Amino acid sequence: MNLRVPSIKMFDASEISTLKELFDYVIPATLNNGMPGASFLFDFEVNFSASDVLLFKKVLTQISDFSKTKYEKEYVKLSIIDKQIILKTLKQKSNRSFNELAFGIMRHYYTNNTILEAIGVKSRPPFPDGNSILEGDMLLFEQVYEKGQIYRD
Repeated sequence: MNLRVPSIKMFDASEISTLKELFDYVIPATLNNGMPGASFLFDFEVNFSASDVLLFKKVLTQISDFSKTKYEKEYVKLSIIDKQIILKTLKQKSNRSFNELAFGIMRHYYTNNTILEAIGVKSRPPFPDGNSILEGDMLLFEQVYEKGQIYRD
């Protein structure tokens, strides 16, 4: 019997705290339309892929190492400004890792049903009824039709 353990359980409390701040750095909450930041994913039992978990662990190690060398403190004990400096530096120095991380966060964020509903996307297939398309003015294509064929047979 193969029991799947939510991958979030692979992180300790300080790592989850750091990941939440990192997720909100990538996708911050917006107050004007009530969209939550990406850290809200931790409210669900998200099963990140093994490659995502490895990437998160790698970035957490980079953050920890950088905070210890620059500030001689653990990341969770730093001020908000110092944390922002570390994340900005990480983004600049490890651009490839940070981009992979950002894409992974966006993938999980924008496939979450709560977010899809908040932005007005229905999480259902477009068939059998199809997507509704607003009727447009077909006269806009008149010049194209009058131009005729412009390629060889």
